[in-house]
Amino acid sequence: MRTVGRIRANAFDKSLFFFILFSEEAYLPAPFPYILHGERDVMYILKKRVLWFGQTLTPRYFFRRNQSGCIMRYAVSTVVDAIRAGTLPTVRAYLRAGGDPERRDEMGSTLLHIAVLEGKLNIVSLLLRHGAQANATDAYGNTPMHIACLYGLKEIAELLLQYGADIDSTSDLRPWTPLMLAVNENYTEMVEWLLTHGANPNHVDVDQGWTPLLIACDLGLKDLTLQLLERGVRVDVRVQGGDARGRSALHLASYYGEVELVRALLQQGVDVNQQPEGGGLSALHWAVYNEHLDLIEFLLAQGADVNIRASGLYQQRAPLHFAVAARSEHMAVMLLEVGANPLQKDAEDQSPLDIALMRYREGGAVVYERLWRLLESYI
Repeated sequence: MRTVGRIRANAFDKSLFFFILFSEEAYLPAPFPYILHGERDVMYILKKRVLWFGQTLTPRYFFRRNQSGCIMRYAVSTVVDAIRAGTLPTVRAYLRAGGDPERRDEMGSTLLHIAVLEGKLNIVSLLLRHGAQANATDAYGNTPMHIACLYGLKEIAELLLQYGADIDSTSDLRPWTPLMLAVNENYTEMVEWLLTHGANPNHVDVDQGWTPLLIACDLGLKDLTLQLLERGVRVDVRVQGGDARGRSALHLASYYGEVELVRALLQQGVDVNQQPEGGGLSALHWAVYNEHLDLIEFLLAQGADVNIRASGLYQQRAPLHFAVAARSEHMAVMLLEVGANPLQKDAEDQSPLDIALMRYREGGAVVYERLWRLLESYI
């Protein structure tokens, strides 16, 4: 071992000497809080490791000669800063000095989590080669693969998979898989890669029942929904919690008026008159509610029940009730032409005709008079 200088530090009333290997960077262990000033014979700083009476020490402080030639002390958090800055030599020095590749920050993230989050492929590779665990979880149960898929980092995801990353792992905060996160972010290429490498397209969120297909439909992501349907995903699952409780992929797609998606779902055998579990609106109700005229026409052509009743909070109202509430003569005509009943009562004993007449008499817009007369003409 070549020694080019020595550092003297006091700790626990003992004088200890550290022999320094030739290099430009060093990691030194606690509890030594500083290097004594004036040690002119320290010419270079350790790069690979520090020996304390022949034993390799776990580093807690990092020392480096700055541009002025002065020796500077940094906390080990410097390695996190180095990862964020993409400074590969500093991270390499940390690992060679015996630094723990599984070191965590205050949020429970490992160095690998941080490197993935920053998109530093070369540092991710370095950490994995030095034993970083590809399936380590942070304080929220997220793995590096979750982070890679959340940000569409396909190259990093490929590398993680090579080191045994679980492609279907779920987090604690929200039990979604990497595929579900990629779908939620509309990363078409990442989704295709995950599916090709065995990601489960039918995984069900144990909290609220979301699946990759339901997420895609809920966000109105046509390309991703078709992509998943081509993989033969299940179309019979429903959301089990939250505001969308009981809705199927058909209901979610209808909300956005996506005729192509609705057609694809019906081709998979979905019932056009499917009702939400626990109450809610049918596909036709949603189409009328959001005034998707093309979808209304398509659903009616596919045999949708024009007098189907909504359930739950929607008071047994038919699509025609919604058309009148929207003051839409166009939608009312579309429904009346295929047999909508203007006298059909809801749970409050009001028909579409009653609603139009009541609002007209209350001084409502002139359109209610036209709607009232229109509905009356179909009796």
